[in-house]
Amino acid sequence: MPASTKTSAAKKKANSSVLFTKKTPYQTIELVKHHGGMLLKLNGSWQVHTNEEKLYHESFATVPLMLAEKVEKVVILGGGDGLAARNVLHFPGVKEITLVELDQGVIDLCSTNEIWSKLNEGALTNPRVKVICADAIDWFLKTKKTFDVIIHDLEDTETDQPQEVSVELYQALFDAIRDKLNPGGVLVTTVACDDQIDEMLQALFATKSEEIPAEVRKAFAQKRSVLGRSEVLLKTLFPHVIQWPVEFPELELHTQFYCSKKPLTKIRREPDVKPEFVKRFFGSKRFKGGK
Repeated sequence: MPASTKTSAAKKKANSSVLFTKKTPYQTIELVKHHGGMLLKLNGSWQVHTNEEKLYHESFATVPLMLAEKVEKVVILGGGDGLAARNVLHFPGVKEITLVELDQGVIDLCSTNEIWSKLNEGALTNPRVKVICADAIDWFLKTKKTFDVIIHDLEDTETDQPQEVSVELYQALFDAIRDKLNPGGVLVTTVACDDQIDEMLQALFATKSEEIPAEVRKAFAQKRSVLGRSEVLLKTLFPHVIQWPVEFPELELHTQFYCSKKPLTKIRREPDVKPEFVKRFFGSKRFKGGK
C-alpha cells in the first residue's frame, strides 16, 4: 500500500542540527541530529530515526523472513538507506537481495557516510546485495523474476517521481506483486494513518469494485479506519493477511501488513542476530501460530 511517514506539526518543528544536505533531481536529502540520534529526511519528510529504527526494521524486514517458506530470493523496492537489507542479511538462507532505489544520492550517502554505513553494517556493498538505481515500480513491472519475500519500502508521496504515481499504476504494481510472489512467499508493506493514504485506498478500491464480491464491498464500506480498509483491500489479492501496528515515539503509528498466498501460521527460521522486539508480535493475539 502507499506508505507515508508524516509526523505531527509539533514534532516537525523540533530543534535539530543539519549534518548533511544534498539536493538531487528527485528530492532534498537531509541527515540531522535529533533527540540524541540521527534523522534521515527526504523533502522534509521524516523517514528513519536512529532511536527507533531497530524496532521498525525488525517489524518490517525480520518478521517476513521468519514467516516465509523460503528466503533465497528477496527484493526490496526502495530501501536505499540499507537498513532493511541489513536485517535480511542476518538470515544465512538468503542468496540474493535485489534492492531497487530511485535516488543515487540516497545510496551514496548511506553507503559512504561513516556513521550510517556502520548502522546498516555495510549492507549496500555486501556481495549478496545487488543495488539497482532505477524507478522501482517501473523495474518491478518489467522484471521476469519471482521472489520469496517482497519488501515494499517505497516513499512515493514526498519524492518527485519519474512518472505520476497514479491509482492505475499502484493497482498494476500490486497485481504484479501478487503474480511475482512465489507460493509460500511473503509481502510486507507499511501503512500509516494518513488522509492521503486513505484517499488512495478508496480510489484503488473503486477501480476494482466491479470484480470484487458484494460482501467484500460491504466490508470495505463498513471499515472506518485506514488500517481496516487496507486489510480488506489487501485480502482481495492475498487470502492471508496479518498485521502488526507499532507506535513509534518519533514516527508515530505505522502498521506492517504481512501478506501471503498461504497461511501465515508458523515461525520457520530465526536470524543469526537475535531480535530484540519481535516477541511482541509473535506473542500477541494477532499471531496465532508458533513453532
